[in-house]
Amino acid sequence: MILVGIGCSFTVGEGVGTKDNWLSLLGQSVGCEVLNLAHSGNSNHGIAQQFAHFVCYERHMYEKIAVVISWTEVDRMSWWDEDSYHWVHSTLIDSNDSDIYTQSYKEWIMHGQGGEASGNQALTDSAKLFVYSVCKAQNIPLIYFNALGKHHTYHEYENYYLPDTNTLDYLKNDQLIPNDGHPNELGHTDIASRLYNFINECKIL
Repeated sequence: MILVGIGCSFTVGEGVGTKDNWLSLLGQSVGCEVLNLAHSGNSNHGIAQQFAHFVCYERHMYEKIAVVISWTEVDRMSWWDEDSYHWVHSTLIDSNDSDIYTQSYKEWIMHGQGGEASGNQALTDSAKLFVYSVCKAQNIPLIYFNALGKHHTYHEYENYYLPDTNTLDYLKNDQLIPNDGHPNELGHTDIASRLYNFINECKIL
């Protein structure tokens, strides 16, 4: 079985080696190969977009998969860049810099949904519901959790670890989170251990 992971820099494993991020450690602990599709600065609707692309165009290449999602902060955004012809993921939205958002997708997210988390909460919830619905319909094992941000979950989901909690709250000590905000080796080990126990307890795989 292949663990297909999608998320932001938290899942990329910035600050540690590719074999030391939580997704790789989780794969080792459950005896699965890992396909890490995470991107730094990814937004939650960007994560859903990547998931949709994978299911439509790459899923057929793998016999058995399980999807592992680490949701990020709700006030991040992603947009389609016409020049590079691919999705671009931002860091946090700064509503005071609206002049730099000139493309229609950016303006829709900024002004139609609001620069604050209120509008993006709805986008995040839609992203969660979409991923959950597709995995349930296609019998794809799904494990997911809130890596960053204390966003509210409007629906009840199966296989959802830490549904309304920021995972960093579990790691807030000098040994697990250095100054750059990304988990170190011990932090990634702690996350992988929690998810491994959750998978075993819920008999997901």
